[in-house]
Amino acid sequence: MSQFASISAQSSAACAAARSGAFLLAPAHALGLYPKQPSSLQISCGQAWVTFGDGMDHVLQAGQSLRVPAGSRVVLESLYGSVVKFDFSALPTTARAPQPLRQAGRDLRFAGALAARGLLGLGWGLAALARSAASSARRAQGCIASGESMASSGAV
Repeated sequence: MSQFASISAQSSAACAAARSGAFLLAPAHALGLYPKQPSSLQISCGQAWVTFGDGMDHVLQAGQSLRVPAGSRVVLESLYGSVVKFDFSALPTTARAPQPLRQAGRDLRFAGALAARGLLGLGWGLAALARSAASSARRAQGCIASGESMASSGAV
């Protein structure tokens, strides 16, 4: 156990002298991070155990960094009783223009959906017209069979 105490004393003194590190994590403490956009975790001093919400564990030492995806849950713990100085910052986002081929595919799917909807509507309309014509034909045949004229039955 004295080995860990000497590591802790050395790392605490080194961390006190280190200038970089926007955040400080005390020994035997943990911190939850929930980035809304892709971020970078950079350890400036000490050692940290980093756990992602999906069960991925990483041990980072001074000078090491880790890319943190947006929307992930991250737990940062100090190791061996050391003080941890770290930077946690959002990565710059680059506006990505839609790729022409991808956009063309979206446009084609949209046009296909509109065409299918139009054909379906046309089919329903033609079916209704056919039913109406068949009904009129049956009425006309009924009038002819009974000897009535179309004008007198009011079918016109």
